[in-house]
Amino acid sequence: GGLDLTGGTLRIPGGRLDILDTQTIEGGTVELLGSASWSYLAIPAQKTLTLSASTLLRGGPGWVQGEGTLRNLGVIRADVAGATLRIRPAVFLNEGTIVTANGGILDAP
Repeated sequence: GGLDLTGGTLRIPGGRLDILDTQTIEGGTVELLGSASWSYLAIPAQKTLTLSASTLLRGGPGWVQGEGTLRNLGVIRADVAGATLRIRPAVFLNEGTIVTANGGILDAP
């Protein structure tokens, strides 16, 4: 399964997106942009979410969590001033880039 975001943006503003099965997000941008509350991307046990080489996960305050695996081939960027982007799934495989910009805070293993 997968989601093709090429040229698009998936915004999760202060909400939660649960990944139900192993997925690949291809292209585009996933924005975890909370306000007073955090945005969550949850990965269940024995499932893997792969961010393709052309995918950007950005924002804050946001949290990638769960008992599953996040495999990053793209870019994870904490880029909201003073806000934290927390990457805390059970397993984190980073084969891409993780960066901060604009005063964002990154909490990743």
